[in-house]
Amino acid sequence: MIALDTNMLARLLLAFDPAQMRSVQALLAKKQTYTAPISVMPELVWVLEANACTPPEIARGLGLRLGLGNFQSRLDGK
Repeated sequence: MIALDTNMLARLLLAFDPAQMRSVQALLAKKQTYTAPISVMPELVWVLEANACTPPEIARGLGLRLGLGNFQSRLDGK
């Protein structure tokens, strides 16, 4: 299982650097299972807000993360 951090998800959702975004997309395209520590969600919201994302844009971004077919939420933070 590969753990994703806030930085990776922000690079994917904000797409400021196309090369870095493609790197994250390539990682997520692999046949792996992904997770993220529980702390990533509020951090990601903060980063998106700091980059002038609207609440609907933030909701969409979080939905994309949680909607990945190979993403497992880990409520215990492990």
